[in-house]
Amino acid sequence: MPRTRSVDYGVTGFEVPLPGTLEEAVRRYESLVPDHRAAEVRDIVRPGGSWESALALAASNAPHGSMTFWKDAGTVLMTLAGDATPFVMDLMGNYAIAERMFRHDPSAMMHAPLRTEIYRGALLP
Repeated sequence: MPRTRSVDYGVTGFEVPLPGTLEEAVRRYESLVPDHRAAEVRDIVRPGGSWESALALAASNAPHGSMTFWKDAGTVLMTLAGDATPFVMDLMGNYAIAERMFRHDPSAMMHAPLRTEIYRGALLP
């Protein structure tokens, strides 16, 4: 019978000060990391679709290599707890790159897509 194992992965976070307002930073991010175009992906994965078509969509859609798969402006929910820091969270990545990682180790999908957050506030100490 296979044994259960525990695997620890180190995580490094980057805090990057951005010029301008939160709204400007979000607009710039969205221009560089576009939506992954879910409807087109669904069309590709229907019977008769191909991985080559998925790769072509990723290449045409992600000029900088990454796409947004999920987005939430969680600020409203956090204000219920009394927190007022505005922020936007995203899951971003590229399924073509994720597949190469998955092929070598399926547990890599625990870290793909990547989680990003843009928020207004001071950098942590």
